[in-house]
Formats: sequence, C-alpha cells, structure tokens
Amino acid sequence: MKKSIPYLILTPGIVLLVFFLMIPLLTNIFPTFFPANGGIQNYLHFFQDDYNRGIFWRTIRISSIVTLVSLILGIPTAYFIAGLNKKWRGILMAMTLFPLLTNSVIRSFAWINILG
Repeated sequence: MKKSIPYLILTPGIVLLVFFLMIPLLTNIFPTFFPANGGIQNYLHFFQDDYNRGIFWRTIRISSIVTLVSLILGIPTAYFIAGLNKKWRGILMAMTLFPLLTNSVIRSFAWINILG
C-alpha cells in the first residue's frame, strides 16, 4: 500500500490535466484530419510550401532557444532563492513574480475605467 501512495497523490493532478488540457487539445486537433473539415491534404499543402515550412521551423527554433534560456536562467535562480532566509526569499519571489502580474493589473484597471 505504501508504494501506491505517491501514485494516488498524483491522480487528482493527472485527472485535471487530462480534463482541462488534453481533451480540449484533442477536440481541436482531431477534426482537422477528416475531409469534412479539411483533411490531411491541408497539412501536406502547408508543409509543401517553402514559406510555411520556413515559418514553422523558425517558430520551433525560437521556442527551443527561449525554453533553453529560461531553463538556464530559471533553475539557478530558483536554487539561489530557495537557499535564502525567509525575508529575502519573500522579497525576491515578489520581484520575480511582479512582472507576471503586471498584465492582469493593467487589464483590471482598464476594465474598471471602461465599466465606470
């Protein structure tokens, strides 16, 4: 029983991922392979065009570089922050997360101004 406890702890997260990520993703991708909504010909046509293929590979290259840079910068930063005392950890976490909150704060103020 003790060996199955970690798997039981993971179950709610896996269920949520499947429900909120995989099902919508598959319901959007699955119909594109059938002729009524396009079929495989659209994919073949897309990848036969040099312009589209260039854009596709540029997107893959840029996203790979961004992912690699994020990992190179993020993992050491996380280890550094985790090793600090509680006061500095909170300050650096706030400084790290503040840019992520800026967009929603600006959007909230815009809606407040729009709605009155």
